[in-house]
Amino acid sequence: MEKPHSSQKALQEVIRSQRVGDWKLTENIGRGGQGTTFRALWSKENKSLTQIALGVETQHRAVVKLMIPPSPTDFPIPRAVFPQFLETQVKHFVQECAEPPWV
Repeated sequence: MEKPHSSQKALQEVIRSQRVGDWKLTENIGRGGQGTTFRALWSKENKSLTQIALGVETQHRAVVKLMIPPSPTDFPIPRAVFPQFLETQVKHFVQECAEPPWV
Protein backbone atom coordinates (compact mmCIF):
# COMPACT_ATOMS: atom_id res chain seq x y z
CA MET A 1 0.00 0.00 0.00
CA GLU A 2 1.31 3.40 -1.02
CA LYS A 3 1.82 6.16 1.56
CA PRO A 4 -0.56 9.13 1.26
CA HIS A 5 0.75 12.26 -0.44
CA SER A 6 1.66 15.12 1.94
CA SER A 7 -1.39 17.13 0.79
CA GLN A 8 -3.65 14.21 1.70
CA LYS A 9 -1.97 13.92 5.11
CA ALA A 10 -2.64 17.63 5.69
CA LEU A 11 -6.35 17.22 4.90
CA GLN A 12 -6.58 14.20 7.20
CA GLU A 13 -5.01 16.24 10.02
CA VAL A 14 -7.48 19.11 9.51
CA ILE A 15 -10.43 16.72 9.63
CA ARG A 16 -9.01 14.91 12.67
CA SER A 17 -8.44 18.16 14.58
CA GLN A 18 -11.75 19.69 13.36
CA ARG A 19 -9.96 23.03 12.91
CA VAL A 20 -8.98 25.27 10.01
CA GLY A 21 -7.07 28.17 11.47
CA ASP A 22 -9.46 29.68 14.02
CA TRP A 23 -12.50 27.99 12.46
CA LYS A 24 -13.95 25.01 14.33
CA LEU A 25 -15.53 22.49 11.96
CA THR A 26 -18.86 21.46 13.47
CA GLU A 27 -20.64 19.33 10.88
CA ASN A 28 -19.78 17.72 7.54
CA ILE A 29 -22.57 18.82 5.21
CA GLY A 30 -21.43 17.49 1.85
CA ARG A 31 -18.78 16.06 -0.40
CA GLY A 32 -18.26 16.52 -4.12
CA GLY A 33 -15.65 15.72 -6.70
CA GLN A 34 -13.21 18.42 -5.60
CA GLY A 35 -13.97 19.04 -1.96
CA THR A 36 -15.77 18.38 1.27
CA THR A 37 -17.87 21.06 2.99
CA PHE A 38 -18.30 21.72 6.71
CA ARG A 39 -20.34 24.07 8.86
CA ALA A 40 -17.89 26.05 10.96
CA LEU A 41 -17.86 28.52 13.86
CA TRP A 42 -15.47 31.39 14.65
CA SER A 43 -15.68 33.01 18.09
CA LYS A 44 -13.61 36.15 17.38
CA GLU A 45 -15.28 39.47 16.59
CA ASN A 46 -15.89 40.91 13.12
CA LYS A 47 -14.77 37.89 11.12
CA SER A 48 -18.01 36.85 9.46
CA LEU A 49 -20.94 38.49 7.74
CA THR A 50 -23.29 35.99 9.38
CA GLN A 51 -23.59 36.22 13.16
CA ILE A 52 -25.75 34.38 15.64
CA ALA A 53 -26.23 35.19 19.30
CA LEU A 54 -26.07 32.28 21.72
CA GLY A 55 -26.87 33.57 25.18
CA VAL A 56 -24.37 36.31 25.93
CA GLU A 57 -21.72 34.92 23.57
CA THR A 58 -21.63 35.96 19.93
CA GLN A 59 -20.36 33.38 17.50
CA HIS A 60 -19.82 33.59 13.78
CA ARG A 61 -20.76 30.83 11.40
CA ALA A 62 -19.83 29.98 7.84
CA VAL A 63 -19.37 27.13 5.46
CA VAL A 64 -15.78 25.97 4.94
CA LYS A 65 -14.94 23.95 1.84
CA LEU A 66 -11.78 21.87 1.93
CA MET A 67 -10.11 20.55 -1.20
CA ILE A 68 -9.77 16.79 -1.47
CA PRO A 69 -6.26 16.52 -2.93
CA PRO A 70 -5.74 13.87 -5.56
CA SER A 71 -3.15 11.14 -5.17
CA PRO A 72 -0.27 10.79 -7.64
CA THR A 73 -1.58 7.28 -8.37
CA ASP A 74 -5.02 8.64 -9.41
CA PHE A 75 -3.71 10.10 -12.68
CA PRO A 76 -1.68 8.58 -15.51
CA ILE A 77 0.96 11.30 -15.44
CA PRO A 78 4.65 11.10 -14.57
CA ARG A 79 5.36 11.61 -10.87
CA ALA A 80 7.79 14.40 -11.73
CA VAL A 81 4.96 16.60 -13.04
CA PHE A 82 2.48 15.79 -10.24
CA PRO A 83 3.42 18.86 -8.10
CA GLN A 84 2.67 21.15 -11.06
CA PHE A 85 -0.58 19.27 -11.74
CA LEU A 86 -1.59 19.61 -8.06
CA GLU A 87 -0.83 23.36 -8.15
CA THR A 88 -3.14 23.71 -11.18
CA GLN A 89 -5.88 21.77 -9.37
CA VAL A 90 -5.55 24.08 -6.36
CA LYS A 91 -5.89 27.16 -8.60
CA HIS A 92 -9.07 25.73 -10.15
CA PHE A 93 -10.46 24.95 -6.69
CA VAL A 94 -9.76 28.48 -5.44
CA GLN A 95 -11.42 29.97 -8.54
CA GLU A 96 -14.48 27.76 -8.00
CA CYS A 97 -14.73 28.85 -4.36
CA ALA A 98 -14.37 32.53 -5.29
CA GLU A 99 -17.28 32.49 -7.75
CA PRO A 100 -20.68 33.22 -6.22
CA PRO A 101 -23.03 30.23 -6.61
CA TRP A 102 -25.64 32.33 -8.42
CA VAL A 103 -23.29 33.17 -11.35
